[in-house]
Amino acid sequence: MCFKPFQSPSSFRGRTLLRVVLSGLGFCLMFSFARSATPPTVEFMRGENFVTRTFNTTIGARVRGTGPLAFQWFKEELPLAGETAPSLTITNITQADAGHYHFVVSNSAGSIRSPMYALGVVPHNSPSFVSDERRHIIISASRSFSLNPLLRDFVGESTFQWFFNDQPLVGETEQSLRLRASTHGHGQYHLVATNAVGAGRTPYYTVDIGQAGAANEWTDHIRHENRVYFLLPATGTIRRYDLEQGLFLSDITLTEADNQFIILADKIYYESDGNSVRRVGLDGQGDELVYQSEIFIQTLFGWGQFLFVRRGQTSSPVRVDIDTLAVAGVGTSYWDGDFSRNVSVAPSLRRVFAVRDEVKAVDFDTSGIVTEDDSRSYGWSGFAYSNQSWVVGDETVLITSSGASYRTADLGYIASVGTVVDVDEAANGEIFTIHNENLVRFNQSLEETGRYELGSAVHAIATYGTNVFLFRQPLSTDDSIAVSKLGTFWFAPRLRQPNQSPGASPLDPSFVLQDKRGELLLINPAHKSVEIWLAAARGFTDNIRLAEAPTHATYSSAWDRLLLAYSDGRIMQLDLSKGTGLWEARFGQTPIALKGMVAAGNYLVTADTVGAWVSHLSYNQFGQRATRLEWGRGVRSGGLE
Repeated sequence: MCFKPFQSPSSFRGRTLLRVVLSGLGFCLMFSFARSATPPTVEFMRGENFVTRTFNTTIGARVRGTGPLAFQWFKEELPLAGETAPSLTITNITQADAGHYHFVVSNSAGSIRSPMYALGVVPHNSPSFVSDERRHIIISASRSFSLNPLLRDFVGESTFQWFFNDQPLVGETEQSLRLRASTHGHGQYHLVATNAVGAGRTPYYTVDIGQAGAANEWTDHIRHENRVYFLLPATGTIRRYDLEQGLFLSDITLTEADNQFIILADKIYYESDGNSVRRVGLDGQGDELVYQSEIFIQTLFGWGQFLFVRRGQTSSPVRVDIDTLAVAGVGTSYWDGDFSRNVSVAPSLRRVFAVRDEVKAVDFDTSGIVTEDDSRSYGWSGFAYSNQSWVVGDETVLITSSGASYRTADLGYIASVGTVVDVDEAANGEIFTIHNENLVRFNQSLEETGRYELGSAVHAIATYGTNVFLFRQPLSTDDSIAVSKLGTFWFAPRLRQPNQSPGASPLDPSFVLQDKRGELLLINPAHKSVEIWLAAARGFTDNIRLAEAPTHATYSSAWDRLLLAYSDGRIMQLDLSKGTGLWEARFGQTPIALKGMVAAGNYLVTADTVGAWVSHLSYNQFGQRATRLEWGRGVRSGGLE
């Protein structure tokens, strides 16, 4: 018999050992079954790239490999003492915490270095609000309406106070305000938010209650097959227009309709009284309660058998099975206030997009659960805040109201189409937008193929056959001005034309670059503009306004883009190949201000300094970092050539 305890030798680490005792024979048999250790792999990094000063942040990664795993975190290639956990938490952040972080993870089979993580630190801002186009609100005597203004990023903890005709409303100290005809009067409402830095306020919301003529004001519309549906909260109805017949159908009467609705599986799902969702058939039959919430409803969206309801500004959404009306969570805590009321959906991708100053995407699985990628920032609109977006091009293109367009697959930037009021896609794949009282037509590559000057404001469009239907406010069923149609043959190609008065630039450019067409690009930081001068015409062909003054500029002939750098590390781009409707779009971000940048072949090379080190980073045409080189001395002047 074997009585001596067995000690596992080091040579058997990573193996499964089996000891067999044969009774009465006086010896032991040990069998070893080899199981090789798997070296570690890093799948992706996660965390916030931009963090408000004094806040906390955690950087982590998804790591696979045979345990035990050993971690060591680094900043600017130097090890961080004591930071050996799988994630790195930085508290009470200051500007000194900005920089490049990575970790090395190892086990008995090897080690691997994680991707570099660039952390930018921004100061607290005083509160400011996302632009809200709903400035004039009309409520019938028996109905109500919710005001839910959204704060911009990096404002920290804030307090709120609502005002009516510039007088504080007692007890109204939440970010949202529920307006009811029975308790609120005609007048002007606004919200003031205050934090440690300062205060900010919304514009006035002008509220009319029970006003005559309000019945035809609509707040939301949806194109579904050959009909357009308009929500009229003042009367609690949905007005339907048949594009094939060219006429209005009878209105659908709703129960306590608020200001948003969606169409899902041939049913209309609408917000009712701010805290519930009801549904009704497309023919107006079968109005019933679907979901009741304890807090106000912010957003509705859905596909297939699932309706998703986002509640409040920071609450995660719930999903409702429209067949059984069963309610469940979506398995995430990352759905934050960046997701505004207006989201767009690519059903075949099960991907939801939301926009503000950036574009975010959330992916769902077939059971309506958020996948592990959560709400990463895939792209940026980079200029004016967007409050709406549209998925077009057979779900391959996302267009934002500020004009930026992206691929839905990876949110790589495509082009700017100019600021947008509404978008519709024709049966032949052409895309139409409303831009500055112009109806603009694009092909499937988002190249402008024509435009028509409307001469007056149009608020919604819908294509059918060879016509584009134009809808205006108010939407009266007996007013031909409210609905008109335009044949697409009226569209004429719009070309860039030189000014009629050629001459020298009245401004003093800080950067003068030349593109591959021979045009001169005159960048004027003091006047926040880019002028394009065509020598052959001896005149200016375009003047592009910038949001801020750039610190560096370069031109890429390979991409035909003008790239502009700003003091906060942002890199913006102008795609000159589009010819018209030029506007800044986000390209990339560095943790701190650049010391220089230059376009070289198919890459953009930048230099920034952190402490005594200089990071030379290269980016591909999609703004994704390709390489990184560290030099031991700072760039004191000049830049890159």
